[in-house]
Amino acid sequence: MNMRFKRFLTLQFALAFDRACSTLENDELVRVSRLMLHHLTVSHHAQKREDEAKALFVSLTYLRDCKDLMEGLGSAAAAARPLWSRVHDRLEKDCLDAAAGEDGQTRMLG
Repeated sequence: MNMRFKRFLTLQFALAFDRACSTLENDELVRVSRLMLHHLTVSHHAQKREDEAKALFVSLTYLRDCKDLMEGLGSAAAAARPLWSRVHDRLEKDCLDAAAGEDGQTRMLG
């Protein structure tokens, strides 16, 4: 499967997650989710592999911040959690793939 197409699918899942976040009426969660989307979009349009890897990592970091914010919402965030997991798994894989092009610099995944 084409790498750009895979990343496009990740972006589609991220958009679904963002929509779920917007229904939770938590301004901080929406803000962080939008930042995650912004950096994911930047990675999609990056010209250099290094810029793509950096934007993917920043996007993953914001996504992990979303999880922390959702935990504070308790059961109200139940519908967003499976979407978060799907996006997180895909973003981690995308980061690993991008790191492979950067001589395997995976320390950014933590």
